[in-house]
Amino acid sequence: MALVGVVPREHPERLDNLTRSKARVIAVEDERMGAELDRSIQVGNFLHKTAVLSGLAFTCASFARGQQFFFRLVMPLGVICVGCAGFYDMLWQQDPLCQYQLDHTGDELVNIPTSELKPSTPYAVLVFRDNTARKVLHNTFAIITMAVATLRLWRL
Repeated sequence: MALVGVVPREHPERLDNLTRSKARVIAVEDERMGAELDRSIQVGNFLHKTAVLSGLAFTCASFARGQQFFFRLVMPLGVICVGCAGFYDMLWQQDPLCQYQLDHTGDELVNIPTSELKPSTPYAVLVFRDNTARKVLHNTFAIITMAVATLRLWRL
């Protein structure tokens, strides 16, 4: 397993090799590619957080009585939770980049040997983070949401 790696501007395909080998730190030289990676990671983070927060709100609010309240306010939260969790699982779960977060501080850049870095070149630094707990969390909320919604609809 490679611990660190640099993706030169001339060889963007090296990013795929480094992510598949689960390199701990990856420095991307190309600013455009770094910006695209940042946007992709932000979308994945947004979907995850939205699934968890709407699932938590759905779970807490589902104990409230009254069908009107449940179907007008609580059920949309459930749809958002299941939709975001499903979308994340379908589009991001198989991508090896979903296990990386962008290091905005640049603290992890010190872990890359200086012989591999070009001076005065801005780098986007990706740091490997195990996302198993993240997937379990939002999938658990999505399953609870689907179970409670199904039970409430079945009781009608």
